[in-house]
Amino acid sequence: MRNKSLYRHPAITANALATLDELSGGRIAVIIGVGHKGYLTNMGIQQYPESVAIIKEMIEIYRKIWDG
Repeated sequence: MRNKSLYRHPAITANALATLDELSGGRIAVIIGVGHKGYLTNMGIQQYPESVAIIKEMIEIYRKIWDG
């Protein structure tokens, strides 16, 4: 599953990943990246540290949802 994280609410992505994990019998791996400069600029994000902060917040949301 490829997801442009900044376009989709993290709760939707977390639930989709949880569903895939269930369907695969726990054999899902999640790789998260901040994106490339052109993509970030189009989203109004000018600096790399800002994008890292957003991704860290998304990961926190994912974990809260997955932990129940």
